[in-house]
Amino acid sequence: MVDAYFCTPAVPNRVEINGSKDTVVIDGMMGQGTGGTLKVIGTGQVIESSHRNMYQGEITAFANAIITGGTPPVTGEDGLHSQQLVEAVYESATTGRLVRF
Repeated sequence: MVDAYFCTPAVPNRVEINGSKDTVVIDGMMGQGTGGTLKVIGTGQVIESSHRNMYQGEITAFANAIITGGTPPVTGEDGLHSQQLVEAVYESATTGRLVRF
């Protein structure tokens, strides 16, 4: 299930990703707030966020790449890869088959 609506205060700010080898739970990192944690359930590893607004960080990094002529942390190729992944997920959901990409 994917829910990308940030304006519902009663819903916890949580993403859970269940894989074949482990589960990752992300609390408080999605949206415009600051803070939060990422936990890898099997290993017990916990990563604290940098306590900044993720949208502000995105815009600042992109602007710095333009100003300095550098590469942004997330490139066009990264965006293309993400879109290909989403397309494979939809294809798998529609056909019921495993889709490799």
